[in-house]
Amino acid sequence: FTLIELLIYTVLFAIVLAVAVDLFFLSKTLESRVREQQEIDRNARAALLEMTQIIRGASSVSSPALGISANDLYLNSNAVRYFVNANGILQKTESGQTADLTSDDVTIENLSFETRGEVGEKPTVSVSFTIRTNTLIYGQANYITKDMQTTVQLR
Repeated sequence: FTLIELLIYTVLFAIVLAVAVDLFFLSKTLESRVREQQEIDRNARAALLEMTQIIRGASSVSSPALGISANDLYLNSNAVRYFVNANGILQKTESGQTADLTSDDVTIENLSFETRGEVGEKPTVSVSFTIRTNTLIYGQANYITKDMQTTVQLR
């Protein structure tokens, strides 16, 4: 091999290595985003399912009043409460026990409950919130957010 050939092979190897490293980091970034999307979906589904079941089985909505929006939902004469704590975790308080409905890997923002319906009828509760990831991708804030909403009528 001559020195020129050796330099050409070294440059070609460096280019191939640079492309391979770039593809590796791209695949890791995509893997991280997929994992975060799955975390959002899992937390949102679990929270909405839990709230839907409890709201549907509730006997009354204590707060918010008909036609009003609020950040907290009180059911069954204030026996059950849904709210977001200071850390952005959706929580439920029932019988004096507080339980987290979402993990600390996500943050709940813009939680809103609105009671709808006519006086004398079973009310309908609209629930909406934004769920956001908390993890950084390679030290950069590249959060994934998703808006969620549902409407549930008491039985």
